Amino acid sequence: MWVMLNEIPRDNWGVGGQSLTALDEARTQENRIPDADLPAPAEEHEPTLELRQAADTDIDRLAEIEAECFPAAEAASLEILTSRFNVFGNHFWVLEADGEIIGFIDGMVTNSPIIFDELFTNPAAHTRHGAYQTILGLNVIPAMRSHGYAAILLSRLIEQARAEKRTGVILTCKKELIDYYKNFGFKLDGVSDSAHGGARWYDMTLTF
Repeated sequence: MWVMLNEIPRDNWGVGGQSLTALDEARTQENRIPDADLPAPAEEHEPTLELRQAADTDIDRLAEIEAECFPAAEAASLEILTSRFNVFGNHFWVLEADGEIIGFIDGMVTNSPIIFDELFTNPAAHTRHGAYQTILGLNVIPAMRSHGYAAILLSRLIEQARAEKRTGVILTCKKELIDYYKNFGFKLDGVSDSAHGGARWYDMTLTF
């Protein structure tokens, strides 16, 4: 004896004048949760920011951030950062998010129109009434980048330099950051003589 089974599409069957396919779709719509009943997506937390001058009690944290942001050959050590702060601490600015320091900027003042390597290691080269504000380090921890926090720090040091009647602000940066600093009005001066950390640097100047 042979038994033959043929599958009949649900469209070929119906109840009350409606195909089983249509009834299936109706049940699906009834079970679907309306958008209004879905939980709202969690809003991204906006941290409370505070920009302030650094204090001597911040230096250990600043050294940690420096080590996180720069290769070992380029990062300023705790000893160097402490020496810098002792000489030109009023040119250190820190940014806090919800009470935690997430970045900082520092730089001495000089009469030189370009940064040379001694400035990174010799805080005594600071010239209080010099023409140019330098940027020796601009640091924001990786987890807090792409939120404009570096711009907040950079803008504050530029503002300070303007208020102190400097001629301008100078820095060195790597090639990939040239366009970033151009957004703040810095002009590219060319390849730097600095060989700090064994890297290739470019001189940039913002003239007031």
